[in-house]
Formats: sequence, structure tokens, C-alpha cells
Amino acid sequence: MRSGIGALILALALTGCASLQRALDPGRIDAHETLDFMVRLHTADSAELAAIGAGLQGVAGPRAALRRALWQSVPGHPGAAPAVARRQLESLLADGVALGDDARLLLRVQLQHLDERARLAGRNADLAARNRQLQEQIEALTALERAMGEDGDNAQ
Repeated sequence: MRSGIGALILALALTGCASLQRALDPGRIDAHETLDFMVRLHTADSAELAAIGAGLQGVAGPRAALRRALWQSVPGHPGAAPAVARRQLESLLADGVALGDDARLLLRVQLQHLDERARLAGRNADLAARNRQLQEQIEALTALERAMGEDGDNAQ
């Protein structure tokens, strides 16, 4: 029974320590808050994304800078700017902002996500260019076939 009470006291103390740490260091960026915000961004429609962006205007500090960068990294709204978001996220990681290990890991995952999206966008652009070339070739061949048919040399 005493070990159960001891475990309960230890659990409460650890929970209290985590809360106390957040209260003592309000500038520290919490991974859970960051993850919640990321989920909100990725499930929001364009109107909600616009409202989130408007709420971030004029707000200073590392937490606001992080949220602004995460907001800019999400497509589907006029404020989307993946390259700007990438630079800001890299800056936050490099500047020694009060990020815990978990928050740093989340930012690294977001940077990898941005890299993958940029790679896929580049691949998509390449495929679109190749598609246009093929369409032009098809149109040229169709025009040639028509011209040959109009000449009456189409005995085959």
C-alpha cells in the first residue's frame, strides 16, 4: 500500500514539475502546443487559415514566429510561403530559441515535409512540361496526317 501511495505521490510530483517548468519558463515553446497548432493548421479550411494568419499579424516573440512559419508552410491560403517558412523554421532551430527536444523534432519533421513537397512540386512541373511537349507532338502529327489525307496520297 505504501508503494502505491509513493508511486502516486511521485506521479503527481512529476506532473507538477512539468507544469511548474512551463510556468517558470513561459518563453519555452511546448511541443504539445506546437503539435496541436500543426494539427489545427492541417485540418483548417481556407477561411480558418486566413483567420489564423490575421491573428498572427503584429504578434512578436519566438512562439509567434514559430506559429507564423508553420502557418506559412501550409498550402491553401494566400499567405502560404513555403520558402519563407523554411528559412524561418531553420532560423528558429539555429538561434537557440527555447525549444525542447520534442519541439525541435517536430520542426525537423516539418522541414522534411516542406522538402518533400518542394521535390514533388518540382517533379510535377517536370511532368507537366513533358506532357505539353507530347501534346504538341500529337498536334503536329495530327496536322501532318490531315495534310497527307487532303493531298489524296492516302491510298493505304
